[in-house]
Amino acid sequence: MAVILTLLDVVSENIFYFIVLLVAIGVYFIYKFSTSGNTNSLFLESNIQKPLPKKTRSEKDKVIKQGFSVSKVPDGLDVIVVGSGIGGLSAAAFLAKAGKKVLVLEQHDVAGGSTHMFENKGFEFDTGIHYIGEVSSGTDVHTFFDHLTEGQLEWCQQNDIFDIVYLNGNQYPMYGGYKKFESSLTEQFPNEKEAIQKFVKLQHDISSCCPLFGILKMLPLWLSLFLIRSGLVNLVSKIFHLSNLGLEDTLKQLTSDATLQTVLSYNYADLAVTPKELNVFAQGLVLNHFIREGSYYPVGGSSEIAYHLTNTIEKYGGKVLVRANVKQISTDHQGAVCGVIVEKGENLTQINCNNVISNIGLFKTYQKLLPQEICQKSVFYKELSSHVHPQGFAGFTIFVGLKGTAESLNINSCNHWMLSGNNQTEVVEKYLDMTFEEASNQQPPILFASFGSAKDPLYNKHHPGKSTLTVITLVNYEWFAPWEKERPLHRGDDYEALKNAFGHQMLQWTLKHFPQLEDKVEHFEVGSPLSNNYYIGSDRGEIYGMDHNKGRFTPEMIAKIRSQSDVPGLFFAGHDVITAGIAGALVGGITCASAILKRRIYAEMLKYKAKLWLKNNFFGVGKTK
Repeated sequence: MAVILTLLDVVSENIFYFIVLLVAIGVYFIYKFSTSGNTNSLFLESNIQKPLPKKTRSEKDKVIKQGFSVSKVPDGLDVIVVGSGIGGLSAAAFLAKAGKKVLVLEQHDVAGGSTHMFENKGFEFDTGIHYIGEVSSGTDVHTFFDHLTEGQLEWCQQNDIFDIVYLNGNQYPMYGGYKKFESSLTEQFPNEKEAIQKFVKLQHDISSCCPLFGILKMLPLWLSLFLIRSGLVNLVSKIFHLSNLGLEDTLKQLTSDATLQTVLSYNYADLAVTPKELNVFAQGLVLNHFIREGSYYPVGGSSEIAYHLTNTIEKYGGKVLVRANVKQISTDHQGAVCGVIVEKGENLTQINCNNVISNIGLFKTYQKLLPQEICQKSVFYKELSSHVHPQGFAGFTIFVGLKGTAESLNINSCNHWMLSGNNQTEVVEKYLDMTFEEASNQQPPILFASFGSAKDPLYNKHHPGKSTLTVITLVNYEWFAPWEKERPLHRGDDYEALKNAFGHQMLQWTLKHFPQLEDKVEHFEVGSPLSNNYYIGSDRGEIYGMDHNKGRFTPEMIAKIRSQSDVPGLFFAGHDVITAGIAGALVGGITCASAILKRRIYAEMLKYKAKLWLKNNFFGVGKTK
């Protein structure tokens, strides 16, 4: 301790020594945790192949709907992954490419988590992927997906406008590109130019902090905590200044215009938490993701992601099996992981393995899968419970099939956020305090609408003359709790009547903004919070996992919420490790694979990109993948 205090005194008085310290940390980070020896390279240009023709739905189903049986479990497992969302599949794919024998187990009847799609009455709906940012050629996210799927996943860039906010009778388009984003807002709020400039500057600051956000989760915990507690990290980054700023209070300091405050915080529902409980940094992580270069969508639909990741896992000797309900993570007498117990009908099957990745959420893992005595001993779980709520708000979704193409219906690929008024925190809190009957007769505080069929250039080829609309809002889970113990499709007439009435009310509010669709509705179905519990394994209908409240993004919790757990052999992947969204879940999977392999996959990717850039720019050979 005396040595550490002396070091702090030195670096606080001499910037030279501070720089030396940072360089030393960088060397430690790169050489201790990057590729060494004869390990397999995860980034080879030769692995990137020209995309093959897209498969039909039935062809993809043969890959992503392989049912569990003991005979299908590979021998000599190195890692078991519980949950087949993006985090679990990306971790599994990198582990398989690195030579590990991997098994992914999914409780639903299709792999992919919130990327899965379903078809009904000739309409095919996405369930959770409505857009993604930063996947243009050469970006980090694009490079990761390119090598995870070996070039098979393609992206379609959407309109310049990625979101439109509807508020107080006006529309506020959100453009990709910082300059266009700023100029569009300034045109609509000409008296708030300075406030808008400060907000955009804030987004640049958040963007610059993103790498450190990930690094603190990948460095050894003792080193991350040393940097935080010593204050050294504050000398090179604003990350913790930003993580301590509440979004609502910050916007009130920027401007007294209540409408502008609401417009600038419109995407709070992307994290399922009110502007009051959200901090500037968490909101900016998501917003920047789209401001930088707009939005994209997978060509062929969101199920392409799970399909190609599963192909990679199986190509390298792994397996992805569905209808495999993991009831427990097994531990030995020393408290270390030794496998999982899978429920299949009335049978329980023990599958042995010393490494288990949970992709179903941190709280659910500790509370539902681990033996109680292990949970009680976990220091991390106790600290997590004291800072973060287990779930964000529950989600309620309607799926609407429309007669006509995007062109004939005059619909587009951007997303639509319909807000009932200013002061969204107050409005949301009041709304969620209502009874279900009261809420059913009120306009929801916020509605998110997406025309998935308009985003995929191949949709009309496979579903001619049809379009889809998905609308989501936030609800109080207690409205649906009386039926939570009932089986799906057996919850009774009262439940069906209430949820359908609520859904139709959502549709009517949505159609006020799209009156041309009034007589085009051919199909309608509802996904309640109980549907989320059944299909994507939520606990209380949440759609973005662990709550994104301020407590989750305090300096020390940023460092402590990571892929390594304090239970030997247990690791975490997915958006609970980073943040909500496909990119957050992807990085959560990458940090998990890194922890197991004791390699820094992110550093390897940057090294690959640097080599490719030198090759293309100095030797004039090939194109950056």
